[in-house]
Amino acid sequence: MILYFYGPDSYRRVQALNEVVVKTFEQKHSALGSARFYLSEDGQFEKLKEFVRSTSLFNPNKLAIVYNPEDADKELKNFLKEQIDSKTRTIVVLTNKKLTKEFDFLLKSPVTSREFEPLSGPDLLKYVLTQAKQKGLNVSIPSIQELIGVYSDDLWAIMTELEKVASGGAIEDRGRAPDFFPLVQSLKGG
Repeated sequence: MILYFYGPDSYRRVQALNEVVVKTFEQKHSALGSARFYLSEDGQFEKLKEFVRSTSLFNPNKLAIVYNPEDADKELKNFLKEQIDSKTRTIVVLTNKKLTKEFDFLLKSPVTSREFEPLSGPDLLKYVLTQAKQKGLNVSIPSIQELIGVYSDDLWAIMTELEKVASGGAIEDRGRAPDFFPLVQSLKGG
């Protein structure tokens, strides 16, 4: 089986990978059957092929998480096509943008593909509010809107601020840029 997650919203892409794919795999199978491969590094594609093709008597199921597929050689396309119908091997392909036309087979069944475009407007507000509630936080909509105003659609920064609040901080003290001119005046006074 192949899963193809692509798009510039890396926060939600990684969240889907960890909370849906990895967590489910580790509940059903051993964590030893999973590995991550960064194809931008030398020799990683060969290690990926070796990992997927090796079999274990105790754990036949494998989860391979593939980063930077655009950096692999042309052989990757054929390798992935060979793995599409596998029942014991799951390969997750992660990339910031949709791959070239030669990888369009990743957008068709039986491959499961999901695009992660950045959220904006009401969708972003709703998502951040949902995440805050999941963290047990009771934050106001204006506070969330202020965070979004400071960090735009950068979910990594917004979620970092929510984590700080969950650790005991106050959201009102987070993310505000200092007022520049009073700071300059205070320095000038002496």
